Amino acid sequence: MAVEVDPVEFDGAGADDLLERIGKHFAGMNVAMITPDWEAPTGIRVRGLHAPADVLASPDLIWRELHLPEEPDLPF
Repeated sequence: MAVEVDPVEFDGAGADDLLERIGKHFAGMNVAMITPDWEAPTGIRVRGLHAPADVLASPDLIWRELHLPEEPDLPF
């Protein structure tokens, strides 16, 4: 599963937490977080899943909006 995020989210202080939340949301799947980067040789930067960047940047991928649910309140 590849999730594209804004560069600010990819590089921000909460990036590791965001990747962890995405991983929990798609439990049991390999997860990558990507962001556009026109200076990178592949045009993207990747965090998480180790896959060829050209695969993760393929125009053949189908992209959908993702809205992660808020963390549930603890019952105590």
